[in-house]
Amino acid sequence: MDSDFAKIENPQFYMFDSIILALGITGAGKSSFLNTLVNYLLANSTRNMKQYICSSDSQKSHTYCLYYYSVYSSKYNKRFLLVDTPGFSDTYGEYLDRKNCKEIESFLDTVPCNFSVLYVINSSIKRKTASIAKSIENASKLLENRPNVLANYMILTFSSDQFHEKTDGVELDIVQRFNLSGIWAYYSNVFDVDNIFALVGKLKIKKNNEDLFESYWIRFCTEKLDPLVRNIFNRS
Repeated sequence: MDSDFAKIENPQFYMFDSIILALGITGAGKSSFLNTLVNYLLANSTRNMKQYICSSDSQKSHTYCLYYYSVYSSKYNKRFLLVDTPGFSDTYGEYLDRKNCKEIESFLDTVPCNFSVLYVINSSIKRKTASIAKSIENASKLLENRPNVLANYMILTFSSDQFHEKTDGVELDIVQRFNLSGIWAYYSNVFDVDNIFALVGKLKIKKNNEDLFESYWIRFCTEKLDPLVRNIFNRS
């Protein structure tokens, strides 16, 4: 694997320093977050960002199987394997959920080493929907009794407020299985976190906002992504 970034098939797990599995409901932002994470790991500035991974839309998941992405980060001198999964609660319904769960379960049965789990949720939804509840239930069942899953899961929230205030309908006995110290999103006088993911994912940066966006991106990497990646290493 010569390239710093590559989409691969049948990965050799032992070749990677860190494996990151992304789970979540369709449209929650898994692919968009992974795309942002790749730009961060490759130390791209806002002026040379690329869309490495296709983003899912809010109605139907574009991710119909597991996709594996190899990323070598000179920033950390480590090679990451990012695993993008099908979204739960797709518009094709419960049948596709069962099929997707089997595929994710097959990955979980195959990977021989420790790995991190990032569960992505759109916490701007103020109440628990049936699809959110089912998604968390599916994730919890998939991860049960797996010694190679690192001690705590991390939950990523893309919203303008704190997780518990935005998803107060989600049962604590389920959510407490996740470590809530992941990415929090607060309003900013420059850009809020929702915007940064939208802008990075779609590469829509207005020329007159380039300097502002660059300064916010640097701050976002320092305050959010640096601690997240360190957290992953600490669990390895």
